[in-house]
Amino acid sequence: MAEDVRGQIAQRASHFSAFSIACDESTDVSDSAQLLVFLRGVNEDFEVCQELAGLETLKGTTKGVDIFMAVERVMDKNDLKWETLSGITTDGAPAMVGNLAHFPSLREVGLMEEDTPKYLDILNNLEVEFDHRFEDFRGNTTAFELFAQPFSVNVDAVSEELQMELLELQSDSDLHSRFRELSLQDFYRSIPAHRYGKIRKHAQATTKLQRERVIELQYVDDCALVSHNPQDLQSVLTAAVRAYSRMGLTVNTIKTEVVCQWSANIPSTPPTFTAAGEQLSVVPFFRYLGSILSEDNTIDNEVQNRIKQASAAFGRLRRRVFQNKNLHLRTKVCVYQAICITTLLYSCEAWVTYSRHIRALEQFHICCLQRILGITWCDRVPHSEVLSKTNCRSIEATIIQHQLRWLGHVVRMPSNRLPCRVLYGQLHHGRRSAGGQKKRYKDQLKTALKKCKIRPEALEGVAADCNTWRQLCRDGSESGGESGGDWKFTETDF
Repeated sequence: MAEDVRGQIAQRASHFSAFSIACDESTDVSDSAQLLVFLRGVNEDFEVCQELAGLETLKGTTKGVDIFMAVERVMDKNDLKWETLSGITTDGAPAMVGNLAHFPSLREVGLMEEDTPKYLDILNNLEVEFDHRFEDFRGNTTAFELFAQPFSVNVDAVSEELQMELLELQSDSDLHSRFRELSLQDFYRSIPAHRYGKIRKHAQATTKLQRERVIELQYVDDCALVSHNPQDLQSVLTAAVRAYSRMGLTVNTIKTEVVCQWSANIPSTPPTFTAAGEQLSVVPFFRYLGSILSEDNTIDNEVQNRIKQASAAFGRLRRRVFQNKNLHLRTKVCVYQAICITTLLYSCEAWVTYSRHIRALEQFHICCLQRILGITWCDRVPHSEVLSKTNCRSIEATIIQHQLRWLGHVVRMPSNRLPCRVLYGQLHHGRRSAGGQKKRYKDQLKTALKKCKIRPEALEGVAADCNTWRQLCRDGSESGGESGGDWKFTETDF
């Protein structure tokens, strides 16, 4: 029977893509020491084989070389190839490695390997680097303790500017119970900024020590790779193609395109990128899931595309709905809002708008409502009256409501979600150009909050309740969007 098992192992071993062995020491009924060699292998079809590969008798004077020779005999008996061996495991007991364990055993027993000195140098450099890193952490022990345990840290140990706020914080029982229920980041977001502003800033400064690099964004069967410079992006592309090929996947180089969004110093000739030996197209904009990503980091192309799509939808329904005298005005407006406005403002939650974008969208919106009402600019009907007759809001008010509702959704997300980390995170390094600055998404949100008379520092507390936040966004957008716009229309705009 043993010969039959050995034959089966040898037959399966010929098809192993990789295998590992585990060695252990045991005793038989005669109290003789035995070396047990266990085998675990996998073939191309991911079929796993686990067997006891062999037993070898050990002597009282057995050395490491003897154990190695015993393992080699077991591998020869079972026709196992060293080339496909992926790992060897022992229990690290003195019976197996003597006084040498883990890295010391590699250093002493594996000196015949040519690359061992190089590996030792790398490990020594890592040890020195870790010592430097931990020395920095040891110097900030008090700051970390205040961030991690604000209710148990000694007040005298922190800086004087934080002591008064810390005393008030530690005496607040409601915040103490909230600290036990929430994560650290969620807790610091929830405390009032007007009472604990210095402690919040201290927590933000401590959180900045946590760095994270995002290089891959996946959606269903699509993947977006991002990087700060062309060299890093090419390295990420090469690594991704290699990883996908190992899993049996092929990158479609025809559908794969590159958009370079330069912040400054735009090169005269765009860089080249390759994937699987084929050159990829570098394009000025890229259309994905109905939205357009442009190389100039603006939504000019996106707004024009949205107006074009909404105009086509309005034209298809113009005769059957909007010019149909048998339909009530309310029905026409409901169809317009469900079809045209939805198409016009698709993905507006992530827009960074300027006055030119609001003006173009508002022009289209007013023009469509005038056609539904059957009036022209010659009738000189004010835009406010057009909105009132159709019971519609301005485009700016609608965008504000959509963006604030999405903001509340992100704020309520767990702190480990990527949208939440990006919203509260900052770039590790970078410099804004001289002169007028480009508007950021955070600037867009702060402007929307101020127009709705919502204090940005009170955002987390107000947005905690979904229904309350939704109603607040609607009421605030109606008042802020209708009266807070800095643009005017004239008849010549049409």
